[in-house]
Amino acid sequence: ITEASLENQRSVVMNERRQRVDNQPYGRASERLHELLYPADHPYHWPVIGYMEDIAAATLEEVRAFFRTYYTPNNAVLTVGGDFDPDRALLRIEDYFGDIPAGPPVGKVQPPLAPLGGERAEVLTDDVRLPRVYLGFRAPAYGEPLWYAADLLASALSAGKSSLLYRDLVYDRQMAQDIGAYVDPSEAVGTFSVIATARPGVAPEALTAAILEHLDRIATEPLAESDLERARNKVLTDYYGALQKLDTRVDLFSQFATYFDDPGGLEREVERYSTLGSREVLDYAAAYFAPDERARVTVVPRSAA
Repeated sequence: ITEASLENQRSVVMNERRQRVDNQPYGRASERLHELLYPADHPYHWPVIGYMEDIAAATLEEVRAFFRTYYTPNNAVLTVGGDFDPDRALLRIEDYFGDIPAGPPVGKVQPPLAPLGGERAEVLTDDVRLPRVYLGFRAPAYGEPLWYAADLLASALSAGKSSLLYRDLVYDRQMAQDIGAYVDPSEAVGTFSVIATARPGVAPEALTAAILEHLDRIATEPLAESDLERARNKVLTDYYGALQKLDTRVDLFSQFATYFDDPGGLEREVERYSTLGSREVLDYAAAYFAPDERARVTVVPRSAA
């Protein structure tokens, strides 16, 4: 890594941030949601791409130290997929990579995380036509049983036109232009997000209140069995569909090896979802959807601010 290559990539990354975040409609909202949901001493407070001042300030020695620490064989997973001779492939891998020395041990990061202790809310202005609401809640780390309950709940809330939030807020009451819920598969702690764009003439406060009505009810009442089964079928159908693609299957082997040192773990994903019931979904919602444990970002058109 030379000074010239660093400067070249610095420009590339700065331009990428401009395109994906700074000049993108609603581009800062998800970043701000994480900044509110996690304290400054937690890694998930910070965007992976960094802020402009961070990208500008990176030195050649810092970049070299990062590569020496993390881009090493003992911190890497290599997955080969397709129709090939395994013995020959191993020889080629040894030929290409075998003489690269190991780096320093890289341990698991387990940052402390205190309760939020009160709702965090902020309004952002942007060059957009319609207001958008972002709600964020913490969730268990990926791989824990209640993470799968959170993922199943996200599907029940917004996957397809029969889902709870879509059916009520997009189709019946026509308060939202679109709506989605998902949980990040993150190693230290998950983030459960609900994002909804208001229809013209609908106040973002009213849309937020309508979403929270659903979440409050889900935290106190079990999901209907029909909603749970529909969500489970959608999750498993998507999962089986993904396994039909070689590149996705290879990525999943790599993911399970990286997170759990268990590439074969993807075979147990179906069982994790199949054994979940409304009790586990209720347990997740009751534990994590408390009013004083959420973050909220509302994006409003600059012309209306």
